[in-house]
Amino acid sequence: MADRVIRGYWDCEHCGTKGIDGLVDICPSCGSGKGKNVRYYMKSVEEVSDQELEAAGISKEENDGKHVEWICAYCGSLNNYRDTVCVHCGADREEKEQDYGGDTAQTMYRKEKDGTLHAAAVQKPVREETYVTTEDVKEPAKPSSGGMMRWLLPLVAILGILAFLLWPHTTAEAISGFLWQRTVTVEELQTFSESGWSAPANARVTSARNELYGYRDVLDHYRTVYVDRTRQVIDHYDTSYEYTDNGNGTFSEHEVRTPVYRTETYTEPVQEPVYRKEPIYQTKYYYDIDRWVAVRQYETKGSDHDPYWSREYTLKDNQRDISREEVYYTIYDGTDQVRTDYATWKDQALGDGVYVTSCRLGIEYARTVRE
Repeated sequence: MADRVIRGYWDCEHCGTKGIDGLVDICPSCGSGKGKNVRYYMKSVEEVSDQELEAAGISKEENDGKHVEWICAYCGSLNNYRDTVCVHCGADREEKEQDYGGDTAQTMYRKEKDGTLHAAAVQKPVREETYVTTEDVKEPAKPSSGGMMRWLLPLVAILGILAFLLWPHTTAEAISGFLWQRTVTVEELQTFSESGWSAPANARVTSARNELYGYRDVLDHYRTVYVDRTRQVIDHYDTSYEYTDNGNGTFSEHEVRTPVYRTETYTEPVQEPVYRKEPIYQTKYYYDIDRWVAVRQYETKGSDHDPYWSREYTLKDNQRDISREEVYYTIYDGTDQVRTDYATWKDQALGDGVYVTSCRLGIEYARTVRE
């Protein structure tokens, strides 16, 4: 049960009189009773005494939001919870239309530290039935031709430009020259002295000895260190009040205690491991190993149709020339240079023609020999 019962107020919907005591059922200005649309509100935090509640026929225990007033199904008047018949028309309570706040929001208030009241509606669920008629069903809107044209015309223009640039066209070209280049790389077998923690299979080990390979961490002992830490602890509680509509002209006050935290710093002992560096020794090998190393390149090139490999060198016993590279180009009408393989290049001749299919962007689609 709430600590205190607070006075509510209502406004007369007939004459407009405002701020009528919630325990008073009849408007003092026009004599009209509370209607089903009446909603109670708070103007200030004013406690209702037990005597006032007793005079209004309300026990303090009934201020729990469950013993609400009821609405007459015949005249729509608001009646007290204990009334068994409507005091305005005499209709039986069993035929009531609904309870106070049964289909709309009741009000809850919250008082801040500065004493101000903030109202918030607490919505009750409402079951609504929807009926759809043929007049409510509308045909979906059809897109206008003007809207389609706004994006269709730019699309057609872009496609037209792409087609113009990428459309293939064929031109005839003739072979007007040749280029070639051949490169011989001479390699020499040289001996290198190296070392490592293992020796390659083709190495000649000259010596081996135990050497420092590295270090590893080994736990030596633990030491106590003190670490500063923080934690959240409750400092105090802030007290505020909420007020719920009892549905009988009063509101119930509820105390709300909110914890306020502060950050507390404390020192905690921690066992920290201390490591020592322990050396690691392994066998290290010293060896000689032979490797092929490029020592010189011999290049030949020309613009004729008779390529050859250079012979301007003499190989020593520890040298070889197995590394060879060659490139061949065909020149068409003195401008285009097309790289090709040797088998195709050697079968070509000056004056041979080709058909070149390309686009205006310079992308070549096909090159066909002209018969």
